[in-house]
Amino acid sequence: MCTVVPQYPNLVVLQTLSKAFGLAGIRLGIAFASPEVANLLNCMKAPYNISSPASALAIRALSPEGLAVMEHNVNDILEQRDVMINWLEQARKTRRPGKPGIGRIIGGLDANFLLVQIVNGEGTPDNVVAEGLYKTLAETKGVVVRFRGNEPGCTGSLRITIGTFNEIQTLIKHLQEWSETSE
Repeated sequence: MCTVVPQYPNLVVLQTLSKAFGLAGIRLGIAFASPEVANLLNCMKAPYNISSPASALAIRALSPEGLAVMEHNVNDILEQRDVMINWLEQARKTRRPGKPGIGRIIGGLDANFLLVQIVNGEGTPDNVVAEGLYKTLAETKGVVVRFRGNEPGCTGSLRITIGTFNEIQTLIKHLQEWSETSE
């Protein structure tokens, strides 16, 4: 990823230790940039912007043992993403005519989330239906996805973060129930 930075002097590639390393709480990442851009970024940050505990955790995460944990986490995420993609594609193909349901996956196929259209009975992405599903999942099922329907190009879309096996199975169960009972 950062091998293209030298070719594009205005490119900045950001990487965090959040998902794959399981360290979202320490809010630590790295920026790959040209020396000129890196200098500008350094001028804008606080002089001691990384705490000692965050630094110690990052060093441990980047050790051979930490990298092995990260690789395991990435493999789990990829496996669960494939499970979710397969279920969503099947749900889209088997949507009952005239009923709301799952639409196309429009983003995230190379990420730790999927951006999925929720469609109305006519098969059109629909913010009202998507936001209703979002609220139902959050308020009655304890499952949090993100409504993204108000963002450009995302009408009727939910952002589904890829979680653990149990989290994905719970989400699939609730989406299946919704698709069977939606009007």
